[in-house]
Amino acid sequence: MMSRRSLTRGFTLIEVVVVVTILVLLAGVLIPIVGNEIGKARSARAQTDMKSIADAFGRYFAHTGSWPTNSTWNPNSNVTENLASYACLYQNSSSLKGWAGPYLTSGVKVGASWVMSTSASGSASRGLVDPWGRQYQIRVFGRNGLMGAGGGMVLLCAGENGSFQTSNAQAVDGEAGGDDIIQVVTRRL
Repeated sequence: MMSRRSLTRGFTLIEVVVVVTILVLLAGVLIPIVGNEIGKARSARAQTDMKSIADAFGRYFAHTGSWPTNSTWNPNSNVTENLASYACLYQNSSSLKGWAGPYLTSGVKVGASWVMSTSASGSASRGLVDPWGRQYQIRVFGRNGLMGAGGGMVLLCAGENGSFQTSNAQAVDGEAGGDDIIQVVTRRL
């Protein structure tokens, strides 16, 4: 015959409520901390990516004597564009003397060529994109412009909110606006 004690195994309602309350309190404390750390990790990855891109631009310039570009570029004009193609960083598409690339290992293959990133209407960008899936931006300041006689070039990430908030004046000073992330490539073109 079984004793009464062996039949009463289990948790009481009060014990269950106490355990659930403790779990809810722990979740309330840990979720914001984990979310904050994920945001910091994404920002750090964006900074690392942009540093790698800036280094690739610098090596390209050191080897060829010209800055990488998507088109015929005038060092006296200002340009703002997404870092989309820049096939010149993957293959010597302009047949430049001294080219010793590829200068980047990340990107996306389009046909027979590699490019930094692609973006199709209504779909996420692919390739070397920020941690939120969007293309990085480059701003080139022509000579005798905002950056002075030498001109300059900066990379930008729109941050978590996806909206570029850095003004050209801030970018020239290497300061990000809002939650943007900035990397100065050069202060002399």
